[in-house]
Amino acid sequence: MIDEMLVLIERFDPDIEIDKWVDEIVSENVLGKATRAWTKEIITRYFLPRFVENEYGNTWKVLKILTSKNVDFSIIRTIMYYHTTKIDSFFYDFIVLDLFERYYSGERYISASEVAEFIKNAPSENFEKSWSDYLKGRLSRGVMSVLRDFGILEGKAKKKIADFYFPVEAFVYVAFLLHSSISSGEMILKHDDWKLFLLKPLNVERMFLEAHQRDFLIYNAAGNLIRIEFNYNSTEELACEIASRQT
Repeated sequence: MIDEMLVLIERFDPDIEIDKWVDEIVSENVLGKATRAWTKEIITRYFLPRFVENEYGNTWKVLKILTSKNVDFSIIRTIMYYHTTKIDSFFYDFIVLDLFERYYSGERYISASEVAEFIKNAPSENFEKSWSDYLKGRLSRGVMSVLRDFGILEGKAKKKIADFYFPVEAFVYVAFLLHSSISSGEMILKHDDWKLFLLKPLNVERMFLEAHQRDFLIYNAAGNLIRIEFNYNSTEELACEIASRQT
């Protein structure tokens, strides 16, 4: 729902009470959906948890800055992908525990039945309620479609794990969020979140070096001692910096 999310990011107004804002968007049918119930579900189940009510609270604002400045869409899409995975434990686990391992084992093609097998073995607490085999089948196809839309998979009938393009600007954004809650540079380098982008620690270090060379951050490593510093106090400041460089 990338297009729908972009519309809602543009229309979101933090000065209006959430419930009232939702009612306005639904009544205006901003998303052009067949029913009001479906529009409301898109807003409350997907938009708000991903970009407004997550642990950071201002993700929508970061994306609004980037979209308003016509920043390269690959940066925007990658940031949206990150927050989409972070609010869904099943989605996160599938990429980190299954897709990542497939990629590095050379098993690049994946079918809906293989996703369904992962769903079958997933802990029940990863789902809000009990799922029938039919719904698990639909979920497996949905997962593959989402990953294709975000550039992790490619192909139509037969999906292949893509050589994912991770813009350095989006990398810096994710690194900044990790740095805000983790003090150890080594732990940041080895964090599981990088697996969402199909990166091993060595790849992560190379991206840190590129970001350092482009003056997005300061990265120094001496053995296991890793120092990472940013010149930004918030993700909004970082978004403005990214936007200024793009324009």
